[in-house]
Amino acid sequence: MKTEKRKAKVGERIVIRNAYITCGKYKNGDILTVEESFPVTPGGSFGYVYVREIDAYILDQEYEVIVDETEADKVENVNFSGMSLAELEEFVQKAVKELSKRAFHAGFRGGREAQRKSDGKRDERKKSLQQRRDEIIEKAKRDVEKLLDRSHLVACDVKMLDCVNFYVNKEKRTVVAIVKYVVSKKVKSRGIAKCAPDDCFNVHIGKAIALRRALGLAVPDEYLNAPQPTEVKVGDIIQLRNGSTRKVLSVDKKYMYYGNGKFNSLKLISDGRAKIIDDSCE
Repeated sequence: MKTEKRKAKVGERIVIRNAYITCGKYKNGDILTVEESFPVTPGGSFGYVYVREIDAYILDQEYEVIVDETEADKVENVNFSGMSLAELEEFVQKAVKELSKRAFHAGFRGGREAQRKSDGKRDERKKSLQQRRDEIIEKAKRDVEKLLDRSHLVACDVKMLDCVNFYVNKEKRTVVAIVKYVVSKKVKSRGIAKCAPDDCFNVHIGKAIALRRALGLAVPDEYLNAPQPTEVKVGDIIQLRNGSTRKVLSVDKKYMYYGNGKFNSLKLISDGRAKIIDDSCE
């Protein structure tokens, strides 16, 4: 098995050589596949990779990248000059048969993958704007949880970790993520997410944007251009045409209820006489 001491890329296999922060999930000699690869964060001193099969983040200094032997390498190791004519013909026949088999399977897999992508795009078009927004919000929640887990490296060694704090200002419709050194409490980096005036504020999307900016990571376009909500849910903040706001406590097929006997028709949302300005549902 050939290995290289370098940064692993997505899809590459690694072997653990210097297990450090394991949390009991892996040990020296384990062979794993990289699902995500993260660079050194701004002001940080190390990068890491994520391995889904054990749900763990592994520091770059803990592993080596496995370099698989290519088909060209295998051919170079064959002693053609020492072969008889019959042996050489047999080798060529086996090679042609194997190539035909692999080409068939590759074409079959390619066609199946193309069909899946086509079906996925068709299903995506069928989804409503509300469904797309709900999916993006759930993705943002998972994203924040995952990034915090990465930042804290499962909290195995607090002395070497960073502390992340969020500051939410719903009046200004902003979310700020501040990364601090645990020991000194000095600010390491920060990220800010500010909701556009005409957009609906969502704290979960805001946290994902702010945290990614604080960590120096790219922000997915879907976070920045999420569809606006079209369906009222319990916990939503509604703004009426006169500027007053209400928090929805319950909803049925026709009305949204605010408590104290106050309610409005859901038609106010569909015809533009009211709008959802916060669907964080906190």
